[in-house]
Amino acid sequence: EDMTYAELENMLLSAGSDALVATIKENQFPHLPQDESSATLAPKVELEECEIKWDRTANDIHNLIRGTNPEPGAWTNIKIKDENKRLKIFRSRVVYEQGAPGQILSFNKNGIVIACKENAIQILELQLEGKKRVEASAWVQGARLETLQF
Repeated sequence: EDMTYAELENMLLSAGSDALVATIKENQFPHLPQDESSATLAPKVELEECEIKWDRTANDIHNLIRGTNPEPGAWTNIKIKDENKRLKIFRSRVVYEQGAPGQILSFNKNGIVIACKENAIQILELQLEGKKRVEASAWVQGARLETLQF
């Protein structure tokens, strides 16, 4: 439910390598060429597609964050002291709170909770443009709520 793309990839690499070694050792499977008529293209995920739109459901946003972690990464714009910055979000959780999409519902040691179209997202790990990747709980200690706007 909360596994990221990177975590799933690592798990599949391990399982796949074991299966590949076993298959090669057993040599029981015939070599079949790929049916090119059944092949489909998987286009590259563009950075623009990773922008978080707060008028989507919390589940959709949570899945976008999980599916693009670590690269290219889900992001949103945040206004800090009248300056627009890009904020990448690496880990989140769906919480069952309500508010206007993009509204900050809570900002404390547990992270940041932002309202979505349906439910809300608790931001757990983030990276502000030009800064290091950090836990949201640490970031909120140095940020001031009254200067933020999603």
